[in-house]
Amino acid sequence: MFTGGCTLAAAEAVCDAELDTLQALVDRSLLRIDRQRYSMLQVLHEYAHERLEEADEAGALRRRHATWFVQLAEAQPLFQSVPPHSPFAPESENFRSALEWANRRGDNETVARLAAPLTFLL
Repeated sequence: MFTGGCTLAAAEAVCDAELDTLQALVDRSLLRIDRQRYSMLQVLHEYAHERLEEADEAGALRRRHATWFVQLAEAQPLFQSVPPHSPFAPESENFRSALEWANRRGDNETVARLAAPLTFLL
């Protein structure tokens, strides 16, 4: 579900991942880690997404992904200036993905909960 990579905390919250599992995937070159962010090659990302769709698990993970980023956005005090190298900058693709997913589903509450804080964060 992560479009811009993710932190360990995000992988744990959204995917129930564990550090040992992530490290095993890194060791097998199925994940990459750079500056404490995990990511997949695009072809692997697309394959994994297809498998989730086939198993009818993509919707639940999308919901957990959106929930994680709503909580992350809401944890930041409104009107606070966010420097360009803040923890939010690397998450911009994930915020956008969560917002687009919620909008496509007509989930106006999630759209509002993401959009309001993001107005000040990104």
